[in-house]
Amino acid sequence: MSPNGGECMLICGLVLVLGVVVAVFDLSLSLSLIKLGALFGSATMVANIAHGFLHHLVLHPDRVQNMKTTLHGWRWICAIAEGAVICVFSEWGRVVGLLERGEYDLLGMRFDWFCGVWGEGPRRQEMKNNQMRAVLTVVVFAFLVHVFA
Repeated sequence: MSPNGGECMLICGLVLVLGVVVAVFDLSLSLSLIKLGALFGSATMVANIAHGFLHHLVLHPDRVQNMKTTLHGWRWICAIAEGAVICVFSEWGRVVGLLERGEYDLLGMRFDWFCGVWGEGPRRQEMKNNQMRAVLTVVVFAFLVHVFA
């Protein structure tokens, strides 16, 4: 099971907080942790946006061909990016709700909106998409660390 965007942002936040706490003992280590946390948060957002482009423009353009929309060209690109950002913050909202309710054991678990109504297809597709986003996050993070660390 791979973490979703909200869970990745939780990890990012924990690393940032750890960096701030460590500042009392070792400023150099603290700055490194803060940089890693910021890079991981950036990688999460970039990977989710890249996956949105990949999903809508390359892998499944046929799914949006019959949509009745007035958006075309660069506005369509912006809408895809905005949708990816909204998705990450929606997942973050779910993570915050789990933490507020003390349901820590549900972190990493997925909520199936369709509850098997359409068989296993939507669940498998979402798991595959989540794995692709996780791999993209790791690749972008590795690139950012190589460039900025």
